[in-house]
Amino acid sequence: MHQFQDWSGLKISTKKSIATGALYGREARRGRTISNATARRAKAHTAKSRGLTAACEGDDAFALVEHDFQVQRAVHTIQRNATKVMCKTCGTVKESHHFYVTDPDRCCRQCATFWSPKDIEYQEVRLKTTPGRSTTTLLGIHQSMWLDSSAQQRKVIDGAIEVASYLCKHEDLKIHEALKVVSMCLLPLFSFSASLIRWPEADFKILTAVWLRAYKNAWNIGRSTAACLLTFPKNGGL
Repeated sequence: MHQFQDWSGLKISTKKSIATGALYGREARRGRTISNATARRAKAHTAKSRGLTAACEGDDAFALVEHDFQVQRAVHTIQRNATKVMCKTCGTVKESHHFYVTDPDRCCRQCATFWSPKDIEYQEVRLKTTPGRSTTTLLGIHQSMWLDSSAQQRKVIDGAIEVASYLCKHEDLKIHEALKVVSMCLLPLFSFSASLIRWPEADFKILTAVWLRAYKNAWNIGRSTAACLLTFPKNGGL
């Protein structure tokens, strides 16, 4: 890398550079197997502890909900969702048994078992290390080393929602001014990454709905206006 830098005249910024890596093949499968087995044991231990606690408290505490299955299921769902934690490495929301109790960084067991490069230096500067499952900016697109671009999709959808909500709140803009805002803020969000990542059908439908709302707000037309006026090519095809 240093030889190429001298030959090309390009300068690499170590402040913007990171060391990351992706583990594939047999070791990756082994790491997933170990983490899943450990998580199952932790879940079984937690369930056993809760069972013992309920038995010690007696039957009176649960007499009101035992006869109502719907209430019991609702309480269980709420308690389960309340204990879910988001992994700071992969961004996935998981239940507490997928995390180590002593881990202050809240990294799930699966991410903790994956290999991550360490102590990589460039021109005597130690590069910042980022796990491969973390979302980084690769070629301007937010994705992981496994080319998981869900973060980029969420970024585009959130940006489109921001444009639509701005046009809804600022109805004093003239139509040509609002359309100028759309062309400067809405179009670049999608056009840059559209040809480089795959969009799931569900997310693409959400983006289409937000896109239509933004154009309806820009044209100052009602929400119930037929979408075909904006989507069919021979009628304008916005």
